[in-house]
Amino acid sequence: MNHLPFGVVDRTLPLLPEGVPWLAHTRFWSRFTAEECLRANRLMGVLVNELALVVEHGLILAGLRRLVRGPLLDGEPTLQRRLVAMFADEERHARWFAAYNHAAEPEIYAQEGLRFMAPNHSLRFLGEAAAAAPGAWGLAVWLVLATEEWACGFAAMLATADPHGPPRDEAFRRLHAAHRADEVRHVDLDEELVAWLRQRIPRMFQRPLLGAARMALDQLMRPRRAAPAMLRRFVGEFPRWQRDLPELIRAVRTVGDDPRYWATQGVAARLPATTRAAAAWGGASLWSEVAHAE
Repeated sequence: MNHLPFGVVDRTLPLLPEGVPWLAHTRFWSRFTAEECLRANRLMGVLVNELALVVEHGLILAGLRRLVRGPLLDGEPTLQRRLVAMFADEERHARWFAAYNHAAEPEIYAQEGLRFMAPNHSLRFLGEAAAAAPGAWGLAVWLVLATEEWACGFAAMLATADPHGPPRDEAFRRLHAAHRADEVRHVDLDEELVAWLRQRIPRMFQRPLLGAARMALDQLMRPRRAAPAMLRRFVGEFPRWQRDLPELIRAVRTVGDDPRYWATQGVAARLPATTRAAAAWGGASLWSEVAHAE
C-alpha cells in the first residue's frame, strides 16, 4: 500500500473533535472567533501528525533498528523479520503523514512534514547520542508500545462522528484509519518485545526502566517545546493576539497539569496491552502515570 490513503484534503474543515486542541483548555478559547477556533483546531491536527512522525522516525526507526543490528536477536530470526517488516510500514507511514501535512498546510510544510516539533541541532545530537547508548532500545520498546496503542485509540476516536459538532476533514480520518490498520498488528509485536525484554534484564532494573519510560512519555505528550512554535504561527495569522503571545504560551504549557485535559476525548486512552505489560513488570499503566503526574 504505497499510495497515499487519504484523498483530497478539505482545508475548510476542522481535523479534531472540538475539545482536543490545547487552546480549547485555556481561558482564551471563549474569546476566539469561529475562524480562530478552526485555525487552532487545524494547527493542532497537523501537530498530531508531527507527533506520529517523531514516533515513526525517532522511536521506531532510530531506536529499534539498533536492536535488529545487534547480537541480541541473533537466535530470533522470526522476530527479526517481523521487526524489519514493521520498519517498512513505518517508512510508509512517515511518507503519508508528511504528505498530508504538506497538502493541508503548504505554506508551512515542505516535504519533510515537520515544523513545530522539528529538533534543533543540539536536540538532534542529544537524541542520536541517547539512541546509541547501550540498552536505549529497551526504553524505545516501551515508548513504542504506548504510543502505537494510543494511535490506535486516536484513530478509532476519529472514526466516531460527533453529532453535536461540525463535520471534520474526511482525508484526515482516512489517513489515521489506514495508519491504525498497521498499528493494531504492531501493538501485538510491541507487547511481545516488552515480554521478551523482561526475560533479559535483571528484575532490579525493570521498575527503573518503566519509570524512565513514563517520564519520557510525559515529555513527549505534554505541550512543551511544540507549543510556542505553533502559537507563534497562530498569532502571525491573527495579529490581534500578538500582545497576548507570552500568556498564550504559558496557558498552553500548563494544560498538561490539568487532569481534565487527560480525560478529554482523543487524549484519554485505554491501553490494555500497555497496562498488561506494565503490570507484569510490577508497575501501573504508563499512560495513567503520565496522566496523573504532578
